[in-house]
Amino acid sequence: MIQFRKLVKEIHDVETISAKDIFNFYYLWHFAVNEPKLANTSYSKEVIGYYTQQFKQKYIRLFSKLLYKQLAKYVSRGRVDPDFPIQMVTPSASPKDLAMMMRKTFRSDMKRRNDRWDLICDFTENLSNASSAKDIFVWVNQLNNAVHNTKTNVLDKFPNYYSELVKAFDAVHNAKNMETLKGFTDKDIRDLQNQSAAEDEPPNPDSFDECVFEGLARIVKIR
Repeated sequence: MIQFRKLVKEIHDVETISAKDIFNFYYLWHFAVNEPKLANTSYSKEVIGYYTQQFKQKYIRLFSKLLYKQLAKYVSRGRVDPDFPIQMVTPSASPKDLAMMMRKTFRSDMKRRNDRWDLICDFTENLSNASSAKDIFVWVNQLNNAVHNTKTNVLDKFPNYYSELVKAFDAVHNAKNMETLKGFTDKDIRDLQNQSAAEDEPPNPDSFDECVFEGLARIVKIR
């Protein structure tokens, strides 16, 4: 049985994004786009499909929690419109409702809107509506590179940002060859090429689109 199934429970126990998540995400995205023939085998499609859904669930859960806390802060400081629906600020608020509420908040001067947080809400909502692996890759990458009001990366809101995530992003950004990062990924992802080559199914040209992948050289360096 494919080993990645054991992650079903673990994904719900982790309360932050890890360096392993970053390595898994960008190596898998690189593989899906740059190895179209291998990415279309049954094994690859199962692995890619499983991991992208786990990325989606984890990012939605963590960013929804982050956005809820941000909204609660604005409410406590009175930085909201008069008709702000305070009763909707709950940990279970949907990405759509979080986006709607964020548009009714202000910066500290009570004049400017929280435009950067609006974008983060939009990315989270778009991710929640994404169904294809291609779209999930795009919106997770947008969240990884989003900035908040201080113009720093939004991931600095997570406790392991400076101790762990910055190093992982720098390693991905500076990698001359993604194969050098393979050792930092899960075993099921490391085995993609060997397992997929064994199947050697004809490629489906519609599986992944080169234009969707911006390339590792264009991933925003987050510090």
